[in-house]
Amino acid sequence: MHKWALICFIGAAIATTAEYDFDESLAIQAFYLAAASYSDEPQLCLKNKFTDMRLIEVFRGRCDLLEDSCWAFLAVSESMNTIALSFRGTRSKAQLIAELMETMSFTKVKFPPGGSVERYFHSAFEDLWVNISVKLQELQATKPDYKLLVTGHSLGAALASLASSAAVFNSSYWSSNTATLITFGQPRVGNFEFAQAHDLLLPRSWRVVHRYDCVAHLPYCYERLWSRSCSSVFDHSPYHHGTEIWYRTVMDGSDPPVTCKGLPIDEDNNCSNGEYLHFTPHDHFYYYGKHVSDYGILGCIDLPPPPVIGRIEEKIIEFLPFLITLIASISEEIFA
Repeated sequence: MHKWALICFIGAAIATTAEYDFDESLAIQAFYLAAASYSDEPQLCLKNKFTDMRLIEVFRGRCDLLEDSCWAFLAVSESMNTIALSFRGTRSKAQLIAELMETMSFTKVKFPPGGSVERYFHSAFEDLWVNISVKLQELQATKPDYKLLVTGHSLGAALASLASSAAVFNSSYWSSNTATLITFGQPRVGNFEFAQAHDLLLPRSWRVVHRYDCVAHLPYCYERLWSRSCSSVFDHSPYHHGTEIWYRTVMDGSDPPVTCKGLPIDEDNNCSNGEYLHFTPHDHFYYYGKHVSDYGILGCIDLPPPPVIGRIEEKIIEFLPFLITLIASISEEIFA
């Protein structure tokens, strides 16, 4: 990256994000929406956690060549003056493997709002966005004063990232003042140029990370050997956008989160990036004390959590640390 381009990016990022503060109460509402996306009947969560959040439409699309499905829904709240868009995360072992392999192995795809993004995320997004964008335009026409809230967990967070960028980029209604992205356990979606474009389009963008969640550090960024800082590598390396909100321990309100605004921009060394020796899949499943997918499937009912041992999806993901290390040793340049 050229020195002056980096200076311009830092200046623009400071100018566009300084006036916005993280709202934990809004993040918890976004979490309910993200959890609801794991259920085939998201209205159960909406009914249990919101005063008047009304389900508008459910969208299904193809994620990959294995015919895995991606899923999202739109909802509207009159009391919140909000249109909500939530994307579902990874649901199966086959989908997880396809996501990891395509993300790590194939070259990125150009994205109209700016930069390049991982092929798997882009393919899944495009399949869903065709219908979502049409419905969003209809809602915009009838509710022009409503804000937009986009969210998701895991894979759903990556799709939410692309959707929020596209919505603001293509809209005459939503702007930096009216569109918000809050994600949970979000992987890196694109390159540094995409991160720049996203930050300028959506300064109200926060990535919530639970302690040592390993998925928030995939795909691996290219690190500087002397500092382990993420580097853009001439826009080739995966790079995060948005401000990280890092919960260092539990997420029950007893330990306030850290708003990560240090360097590198969007990849603060003093937050979760610095805990690379402790990365674990366990923290990816739990946000705000809830197992995200189970919580949503059960209708966002507050029940005592079942034992961790024996969870199928956690058994599936136990191989991640080994797989991450293996794939990370293969440079993306081989496939460029």
